[in-house]
Formats: sequence, structure tokens, C-alpha cells
Amino acid sequence: MQLRTFDRIEQSDDRDPPAIPVEGACTVADPCQEQIDERAPLVPLQTDARLIIRPHYYLEGVWDATPIIKVRAPVVARLRRAALLLPDGFAILVLDGWRSEKTQRDIYGRICDSARKMREPNPAVFAFDLDRHIQAVYPSDDAPHRTGGAVDVTLIGPDGQDWWMGSAFDEVSPRSATRALEEDDSCAAAKPRFGRRMLFHVMTD
Repeated sequence: MQLRTFDRIEQSDDRDPPAIPVEGACTVADPCQEQIDERAPLVPLQTDARLIIRPHYYLEGVWDATPIIKVRAPVVARLRRAALLLPDGFAILVLDGWRSEKTQRDIYGRICDSARKMREPNPAVFAFDLDRHIQAVYPSDDAPHRTGGAVDVTLIGPDGQDWWMGSAFDEVSPRSATRALEEDDSCAAAKPRFGRRMLFHVMTD
């Protein structure tokens, strides 16, 4: 059993998680969505040892965001199943779930502003649930976060701190793409690539 060390955080494993496959990675056209019954109730997520809740947009003061993260009931079951697949000491950190129209519109505006500063004409490059036709009315009611069928997640490491994934949450950058670190062989990419691979595989198992 090999001990892998990242910034003094030891993860016991005999190999790295498999690479994130090209065909499995999220794209704007195919945002890793599974069909969720919208008749299922919206339920609040509760923090436990393996599933940590932190309402990012509420803490950031986004318009109409609430301190309670809600998702459809089947999503809760899938999150808990994924969390149990993690190695001991790791937990899933949930940052966002269902969004009101006002919250979605505020986030959309922020992403558009950031994309504009980067001279990127299509903000959907950086966000899976943005309407790909910018001239259309947005947000649409079937955008994933508007339905309660989508969550934004990352990892908590064995030291109780956020596991660095190579980019900040909601960072408007090519490094936010799921497979962005797969071709990066630098030492700095090793830890975040390990985390991305592990989270990808437990969430898609």
C-alpha cells in the first residue's frame, strides 16, 4: 500500500484514480446530466461527516440566494452514495443546488461580466447551464439548477480543509473545465488532478 503525500496530506492508495475520459467529461452540449423527475420533492441538504453543506452564493451575497441548499430527493440519495465511495477522511462539499430565477440571473450576469473582461463572446464556454443562444430569454426554467436537479460540489480533504482542485469555484477560466489538468504533467497539477479524478469517478459510478 503506497502513501501519496500532497502538502503533508497523506492519502493511502495503491494507484491514482483513472484519468477522466474525454467522452465522459462535461461539455456545454452535454453537461453530465441524468434525468431527474421534477415531480420529486425539493428537500434541504443536511450536513454530516461525509457530506458538508456550505451555501456559497448566500455567503457571497448573491441576489435572493438562501442559506439552505435544496435539491430533488433523488439527488440527495446519489450524493450520499457518492460520498460513501470516497476514501476515509474525505467528504463531498456541496456549494449550490436549486436556484431561484433571481439568483440564476444574478450569477449569469456575473459570469457574463467576467467573460467580457476576458474578451470571450460566449459566456456558455465557462458555465454548463447557460443558454447557448445568448439572445434568448435567460434563465430558462429547464436550466439544471432551476430544476433542482443539479449541484455544485468539490472535496474536503483529510485535514478538514477544501481540497485544492486547480481553480477556484466558479472561476471563469479554461482551467475550470473538468479535464483541464489531464494533460498537465507539472508537480503543481498532481494534487488537484488527483482530487478531480476521484470526485469525477465517485459522482459517475
